[in-house]
Amino acid sequence: MTEGKKFLTVKEFALKTNYTERQIRQYCVEGRIEGAEKFDDKARKWLIPESSVIKTKLDAETPHNTTAITNWVEEWIDQSGE
Repeated sequence: MTEGKKFLTVKEFALKTNYTERQIRQYCVEGRIEGAEKFDDKARKWLIPESSVIKTKLDAETPHNTTAITNWVEEWIDQSGE
């Protein structure tokens, strides 16, 4: 399930994308974040691949969110040396 991949928690992902934790959880439930995996059925805990390029079908509701996602993806690509 998670071998060899680096994952973010909902909180970490929300901080990097300027979305709320609630929005990110909802996007996970809806399948809008590619590769997100629920790891506890009773709690609302999700793991989201750091490498998930947010072609995530996220509806960027404001230009601020679009910019934040784009910046995060560009930063991640720069840091990973790809």
